[in-house]
Amino acid sequence: MDLSSKVTLYDFLSMVIPGFLLLILFSLWFNINTINEINEIYDAILLSIISYIVGLVYHKTVEYLFNRMNLRNNEKDLEESAKRFYNDYKKCSKKSKFQHDKHSIQKYYEAYYKLMKENMLNNIPILEAQVAFIRNILPITLLYSFTVRFFRINFYINYCGLSLLLLLTVLVLVAVFFSVQSKIYYLVWEGNEYLKHLITEKNER
Repeated sequence: MDLSSKVTLYDFLSMVIPGFLLLILFSLWFNINTINEINEIYDAILLSIISYIVGLVYHKTVEYLFNRMNLRNNEKDLEESAKRFYNDYKKCSKKSKFQHDKHSIQKYYEAYYKLMKENMLNNIPILEAQVAFIRNILPITLLYSFTVRFFRINFYINYCGLSLLLLLTVLVLVAVFFSVQSKIYYLVWEGNEYLKHLITEKNER
């Protein structure tokens, strides 16, 4: 898969889908019948463009809020993931020289961009795209839950049950969000340690 296809997929997942869901939500709130059957190509293109713009603004807003709430690259989480990796590493290697000094966010960024420079991020960008998608879907799912519960939108099933199901989905997404984010931290420390060994072996030759 080339870069353009990756960017398109990322945009579709993180911007277009949330943007489209928000448009549907607005139409439910304000009883606007703007999203009807799409029979013409230009209607589909126009809807995609509007969804992308709405999704992009929404994506940047949610990203800013998550950063302000310290939910992205939290230093405590980075430190915990470093300890977890090096404890695992000690169990399978006697060469570990890990000292429990503070693994700051600065060290994390250094490790991350070293891996990027050496083209060794592997599946980390995929996991990051998953985190971005979950981060964008979380507030929307919560909004849909309240919309179903308090606006009593008729979905042909028990609105209270659907609201609870959506709330449960939010809780599951929160758990998955932190799990995937923690996995990213772990893989960065793991890749950084592997890169150190490669450099050491290269210098010893």
